[in-house]
Amino acid sequence: MLPNPEEKRQHPRIDMRVPLTYRVRGKLISESTISTDLSAGGLSFISEKFLPIQTVLGLEFNILSRPLSSSGQIRWISPVPHSDRNRIGIQFMELPDAAKDYLSNYINGKRRL
Repeated sequence: MLPNPEEKRQHPRIDMRVPLTYRVRGKLISESTISTDLSAGGLSFISEKFLPIQTVLGLEFNILSRPLSSSGQIRWISPVPHSDRNRIGIQFMELPDAAKDYLSNYINGKRRL
């Protein structure tokens, strides 16, 4: 199968709802939400807040009871139709190699099901 020329992502992504805590770098207040999808390179989530592109966030979430943390940069934001919420796409910046391998293996296993 030929790759989709419009696909810009480097990592396969799956729909996945996991609790997520994020904090704008340099701020004290954390927000909680649920992811909408996940890859070894990033994730997306829904927020009632507007956060500008390139904002750096601290992220914490669990995959199968394994806590993962990373920083990530907002790469895109898209309004959710008929709401005051936004879908926000994050690219991981500081995800350790072991965590990236864990996510890749988990996602590849889910995609085979």
